[in-house]
Amino acid sequence: MWYNSSAMAGEVVPKKTVEDLIIEIEERKLEAKREQVAKLCLMIEEMKAELRRFEAEYGAKVGRLLLELEKIELKAREYDLKLRIAQSNPYLDEEEIEREAEREIEGERRRIAEEERRIEEAGKKMPELSEEERREMRRLYLKLAKRYHPDKAGGGSERMMAIINRAYEEGDLELLRRLASEADEIDDVTPKKRRIELLRRENERLDRVIRELKGEMEKIRSSPLYRLKQQVEQARKRGEDLLERLADEVRAKIELAKSRLRLASERFRVLMALRKAARGVLRWL
Repeated sequence: MWYNSSAMAGEVVPKKTVEDLIIEIEERKLEAKREQVAKLCLMIEEMKAELRRFEAEYGAKVGRLLLELEKIELKAREYDLKLRIAQSNPYLDEEEIEREAEREIEGERRRIAEEERRIEEAGKKMPELSEEERREMRRLYLKLAKRYHPDKAGGGSERMMAIINRAYEEGDLELLRRLASEADEIDDVTPKKRRIELLRRENERLDRVIRELKGEMEKIRSSPLYRLKQQVEQARKRGEDLLERLADEVRAKIELAKSRLRLASERFRVLMALRKAARGVLRWL
């Protein structure tokens, strides 16, 4: 190895080899890409958090009304089914008709119940953080994403990133602080040629990770909920409340559905009354 003398301190400084220079370049590229990966992860989590807040607002203003509409429409459909079953088999009693109709709609009833549970979950309030705490959360998330993102090829990296993402999603600042205090990196002492190979391989892997993250962001942006969120925000800039307009439209549909339900239930009630009367006449005869 060649050496240069330091004129100021009289020290002997090792001259960098070609391998040293390659390592420096690859490490700088790697650090920039890790930074980009961390920022993309943060952007994705913030987009998801925005969507969750919007979903809660949408659920409170429109989603609950849509569920009410679906329940009424399902009840009307149930009466239509009972009417059809009763007409096709005049010997079934009302309890048997109820059971047969329920079997046909039980899947739809479960789906509505699950949607109701999801709206309830979305409506749960997230912890209120100050702006300073939010800035700290973003800073800690960036640090942790650089340390634990699965591109680092560590055995528990995927599990750790899942914990980190969940902590950020739930506003758990204390957990992020605790994880960040344990996130000091330790570089392995590796022969230079092998180190260059590993650095290049990791740079290639990071390129794939970046493409995947950008694809995930695009998938979020193209989702119906995100597009609706953008439409609502654009309407607000024009001084319009799109969610309230949608809610009014659903309320109008609810009134129509209630009318249909009353008609369907009355038709079934009349049919069953006629059948009861007919049985009475037969017994009298």
